[in-house]
Amino acid sequence: MYKHDKSREMLPSTVAFRLNGDYAVFSAPSLAHKYQLADSSRRRAPMRLVDCGAYLGDTIVAPARNAFHFAAVAAFEPDSANLTQLQQHVCTDCHTGCFPCGVSDATT
Repeated sequence: MYKHDKSREMLPSTVAFRLNGDYAVFSAPSLAHKYQLADSSRRRAPMRLVDCGAYLGDTIVAPARNAFHFAAVAAFEPDSANLTQLQQHVCTDCHTGCFPCGVSDATT
């Protein structure tokens, strides 16, 4: 049913949570691989990423640590302080664009 062992392991906890609402049924998350499991399958062609609310670029940088390559990245960050750091840390690739705007008419 699930391709990865971790997904199969989480199924009983997810069902238990849905039935009783108790977060304690989940194991602690892995902070090392919070956006991409190291053993996840790789696409043959480089991917394109649109990051809405890019913050400091953590969603962009994390997959790169696991040898993922993006052909292009469009990062949207409306907060000027975050945008400055985002541009310094991840927007040096010629295929990366950082945009000083949000993508919605409301914050969540």
